[in-house]
Amino acid sequence: MTLYTKTPSVINDLIARLRAEAVTDSQPGLVDLLDSIGTVTWYNLPSNLNKLVLGIKGYQAILFDGDLQDIIDDLGTIYWFNILHKVDLLVEATELIESLT
Repeated sequence: MTLYTKTPSVINDLIARLRAEAVTDSQPGLVDLLDSIGTVTWYNLPSNLNKLVLGIKGYQAILFDGDLQDIIDDLGTIYWFNILHKVDLLVEATELIESLT
């Protein structure tokens, strides 16, 4: 369970972790996508979370993992009203990607 008052910093940490994995895995397209997200704030949270989902989908194209695909299917499009649930899924997806690479 994520501490929701720190959601932007949690997301910035996830982006940094995924970017580090992309650099390690020599995936320049994913590095560029994750770099394009920039710093996440409460103001730009939904749009940046949807960009992060694109990065996770990029990992799915590389890893072909069924569990990751299930998380991606649950993520869908992120809106203001479902951010809190989706952040937990993004954390879960990031941890899964780190364990698979």
